[in-house]
Amino acid sequence: MSGRVTGDKGEPIPGVSVVLKGTTRGTNTDADGAYRLEVPDTGATLVFSFVGYLSQEVAVGSRTTVNIQLAPDEKALSEVVVVGYSTIKKESLTGAVGAVKGADIIKRTTSNVQQALQGQIPGLTVLDQGAGPGKTNMVMRIRGITTLGANEPLVIVDGIEQRLADINPLDIESVSVLKDASSTAIYGSRAANGVVLLTTKRAAAGKVAISYNGYYALQKSNNNPVHMELGDYLKLQQVAWTNSTGGPGVFTDAYIQEYLNATDRLKYPLPNVWYDEVLRTAPQMNHSLSVSGGTESIRALLSVRYQGQKGIIPNSDSKIGEIRLNTDYQLSPKLKFGTDVNYRSNNILSPINEGDVFNKMLQTSQWTVPRYPDGTYGISSDGYNPLVSAELAGTARTLDEYLFGNFKGEWQILKGLKFTTQIGARITLTTGKSYANSYEVHDYFNPSVVRKSVPLNSMTESRNDVREYTINNLLNYNTSFGAHTVNVLAGYSQISNRGRSLSAYRQGFYSNDLKSIGSGTNDATKNNGGAEYTWGLRSYFGRVNYAYQDKYLFEANARYDGSSRFLGDNRYSFFPSVSAGWRISEEKFWGDLAQYVGELKLRGSWGKTGNQAVDLYSGLATLSLGVYSFNGLPAQTFQQTRIANQGLTWETTTQSNVGIDAQFLNNRFSLSVDYYNKQTDDILLTLPVPGTLGLLPAPQNAGRVDNKGWEFTVGAHNKFGPVGFDANLNFTINHNNVVNLAGTGPYITGGNETRYITTEGRPINSFWGYRTAGLFQTQEEIQNYPTMRTGVMPGDVKFLDLNNDGKVDPADMTYLGQSFPIYTFGSNLNFSYKSFSLSMLWQGTAGHKARIGGAIIEMGIWGGFTHKLITDNYWTPENLNARFPRPLKYDLRNFVMADRDLMNGSYLRLKNIQLMYQIPSTLTQRIGIGRASVYIATTNLLTFAALNEWNVDPETIPGGRTEQYPQTAVSTLGLNVQF
Repeated sequence: MSGRVTGDKGEPIPGVSVVLKGTTRGTNTDADGAYRLEVPDTGATLVFSFVGYLSQEVAVGSRTTVNIQLAPDEKALSEVVVVGYSTIKKESLTGAVGAVKGADIIKRTTSNVQQALQGQIPGLTVLDQGAGPGKTNMVMRIRGITTLGANEPLVIVDGIEQRLADINPLDIESVSVLKDASSTAIYGSRAANGVVLLTTKRAAAGKVAISYNGYYALQKSNNNPVHMELGDYLKLQQVAWTNSTGGPGVFTDAYIQEYLNATDRLKYPLPNVWYDEVLRTAPQMNHSLSVSGGTESIRALLSVRYQGQKGIIPNSDSKIGEIRLNTDYQLSPKLKFGTDVNYRSNNILSPINEGDVFNKMLQTSQWTVPRYPDGTYGISSDGYNPLVSAELAGTARTLDEYLFGNFKGEWQILKGLKFTTQIGARITLTTGKSYANSYEVHDYFNPSVVRKSVPLNSMTESRNDVREYTINNLLNYNTSFGAHTVNVLAGYSQISNRGRSLSAYRQGFYSNDLKSIGSGTNDATKNNGGAEYTWGLRSYFGRVNYAYQDKYLFEANARYDGSSRFLGDNRYSFFPSVSAGWRISEEKFWGDLAQYVGELKLRGSWGKTGNQAVDLYSGLATLSLGVYSFNGLPAQTFQQTRIANQGLTWETTTQSNVGIDAQFLNNRFSLSVDYYNKQTDDILLTLPVPGTLGLLPAPQNAGRVDNKGWEFTVGAHNKFGPVGFDANLNFTINHNNVVNLAGTGPYITGGNETRYITTEGRPINSFWGYRTAGLFQTQEEIQNYPTMRTGVMPGDVKFLDLNNDGKVDPADMTYLGQSFPIYTFGSNLNFSYKSFSLSMLWQGTAGHKARIGGAIIEMGIWGGFTHKLITDNYWTPENLNARFPRPLKYDLRNFVMADRDLMNGSYLRLKNIQLMYQIPSTLTQRIGIGRASVYIATTNLLTFAALNEWNVDPETIPGGRTEQYPQTAVSTLGLNVQF
């Protein structure tokens, strides 16, 4: 078969999908709209489809040429969006819901779904703070920080709560993010932080379809700080010792010259080469195979995946294997059911103290040979070597097994009346062994000398078992009469969760090769522990949707939740919401405006949601185990240590939202704008009690936090001859404010390195510290201004006396900026030309500060890593306009938490770029392949940020040290094949 595909004006349309119905065999039109495809017989049917146009099916018959003219899809808005316990047409949506298709998620090489959602949806902030293979360390927030406690959104996968990290990205059909109260209230007490709904793929009736997706990737750290050059660092140490003691210590001019002239770096090692010696480029591979098909009566989709990922440090890797089987059965026109099974195994290996590896790269390991020619490790004067921590100290092995089972039945009782029942179970079994080796490191030059000795080995073994069972029963009635459409949903849900843990510790194993807990010494040093818990949730909920002429829209939701976490009259709570929409473009007066603005909808919503994430048993007088001595003999005791608050109840979030959705110029451009006001009341606070009570205070419902903001989404879908262009831009503004702490606080956390405050009138976890006015330049200036301590000299930081009481002390600390972004933004750009397609995802945040802690910024005070940025940029009598204060040894006076140490935390990052080539069907069909494409991709390729000068990842913890497993840049070569 051959032919040409054109638009309604006769223009050729390149890139149109031409598929043999019931199979995956197909091709795409070229730049002239032409196609060529082999078909098996005259009974074949071709399906023509392209974004923005109505699909067409054409029976081949005896023809060998079929030319097609595609009509624009005026109802492109009829896209179906997944919402709570149901789906709804996009044009009928009255709430604030963001959606991402599975095809957009898999464009990025990711280890988990959270990474793939970055920058995709307005109002959703996702920060990747780096993690080792098989692990996740992601921050996900919907419309800001809602409470002082847990802020993670609820995640529902195929109707059952699950973890995003347990889902294979290739199994995803769509993701919906519910943001306002009208869309989240149906989930009641678990929805205050927003809801993420994920739907997995299911099979379609037809011939068996087989697809393979595989890639090979290389990972590397994308932020490696650069140490100061040898001569500059030696000079800095000389100045620091002189400033602190009056003399250069060992760093005399003669010593510096001797060190610079030396060529034997085994005896004269460089100060710090750890980023070159410890970090490595690590491979990652992924193989996924799916098989789907069936009849109208039975359909099944089977997918399997293996992912192997090496770490960028030694003794670090993970192996993930998983299998999913989604099956659907149509027993009769009125009765059908489906079953889902998903098993996932994640086997993780890491150094026993992974964080210690990165810590020692920056601190306490200066002037050390990483490894001598015979393999002997060098040991610093402080007794450390990060390679020892990574390779010799021991390993931690974790096996995380996840099993999910789901049964869903559907009975069409009458026309429009449907009953659905769902039973789901998820089981997580986690086992771990952390083994600390015994070892010795000998001196390279004199092997009889032991430079480091750990004589005692030890092991901790753990078992964790979490089981959760969910029952959902839904009754749905849908009817239309005249210009009216009504949909009514009533439901019941019950969740039961039970967990238990067991751990054991022993030491003194005969050999490091014996890693069975029973092989350790059976004496008083052994230890064990365990715990059990259970909680439940019972809920009744309902929803009514009404539409008149498809232009006046109304929705009401309600949920009545009961939680075992609360007692008495507080056990149950009611969470309602209402929303409405007006499709102005459907009005008669819109008339000629429709050619410019084809769709215009106003919508608004109000509702309440809750948060039941309080500590278990907080309302009960729990007893703590202790030991007391009677007549010199230990006896086990139980005592109450905390007040029981039986009046504890839900945190409640009340949210209002107004929005507008528009489509312009025949759906070539789109715009969505939302404004929201979110108020969270009854936040848990620990209010003070008299010390004479003898018990610790219990949390109480007392606080309030507000979030207000704007969300913008702009879309464009255009073609310029053979070039296709598709763009989606989103931008979010969120203002967080603590309104009421019930007379308590402020709550200050952290210390001199990084300090946060949560207080009324400021965002949660704001930076708190001193303001400064540069550096003292003269002794006279010091004498005429208060100082924080005695012995202040020219070149030291001038901390300000804000309250003018003649001294600088904690009373002068003040608000310095917020740690969580005000602005988040992202853009998804897609270009196509003939058989090539290019996609780019940009993402970023702004409006917040960041504080780098630890050795990287401390100018070698403790002999740690010293960044090249400090070179010739510290104060001396000859360099008065320096950026940094005078160097000192073992003295942190100039690195107290202050505004001068805060930096702009904003960034813009090219999270992913992918170039794909669709192999011509004339080649693939010769070898029995329906479609095939190859691609190259890179993540985190470019970053624009003020923190770049420090080589620090701007997504890391805003006030943290750079001493954790970093985010990596991943370069990928991939292949997709459909048989």
